[in-house]
Amino acid sequence: MMSCAKPKSSEKVRTSNFFTTKNGTKKSEAFFVFVVVKKAADTANARRSSVADLRFTTYNSGGLNHTEASMGINLVTTDYVRSYLAKLDALLKTVDPKQVARVGELLTAARAEGRQVFLVGNGGSAALASHMAVDLGKGCSRNRDKRFRVLSLTDNVPWMTALSNDISYDDVFVEQLKNYAEKGDLVIAISGSGNSKNVLKAVQYANTVGCATVGISGFAGGKLKEMVTDHVHVKADHMGLIEDVQLIVGHILVYGFMDTEGCG
Repeated sequence: MMSCAKPKSSEKVRTSNFFTTKNGTKKSEAFFVFVVVKKAADTANARRSSVADLRFTTYNSGGLNHTEASMGINLVTTDYVRSYLAKLDALLKTVDPKQVARVGELLTAARAEGRQVFLVGNGGSAALASHMAVDLGKGCSRNRDKRFRVLSLTDNVPWMTALSNDISYDDVFVEQLKNYAEKGDLVIAISGSGNSKNVLKAVQYANTVGCATVGISGFAGGKLKEMVTDHVHVKADHMGLIEDVQLIVGHILVYGFMDTEGCG
């Protein structure tokens, strides 16, 4: 039985298997089903096209496709991994063993003479400074008659924030050195660019008080290369690869002791 209620929105009035539109034209129920299904299909196709267009729209920053990454498309493909490892392998071959061995000599002398070793750096370099301090302080010192007197100036966060807040972030390392550094001590500065102001300021002070200074930096070496007494150059302009090699250089330096003397 047909309903006598007036439709709320009189787009169409149903009579048996037909609909009567506002203008009086009769359309079959099958016609309206077809229209609804077609519209749904068109909408789905439009969405798929939109996604496809986005997939190939690249917003590059250092070669990264942000759109694809945000859509959950894996960018770390096996080809990318192979390419990255090949670049790292080639870069490692450019490291000068004499430069690294020279830092080993300075570390050996510092331990033998009871000199202090200080490490500085920012970001990933700060993490490496802490990492090396751990390896020198424990792995290269435990169960030895002579121990490394080593300190990473990146680890005292309250002191660093006080210096940054009250003076300047450029002074976070140099102000700590003023409390500790003496003639004959060793300062190892780690920097990707070689141009970090707080690192350079620390090295400049260390030089004035007679410390031996070492820089480990990438790109062209930066200002750090010219300021330190000894330098290890990572000849790359890719920060990830620079930090990879800096870590390996750090491990060579500490495992030179541990592989020979045992890991403490």
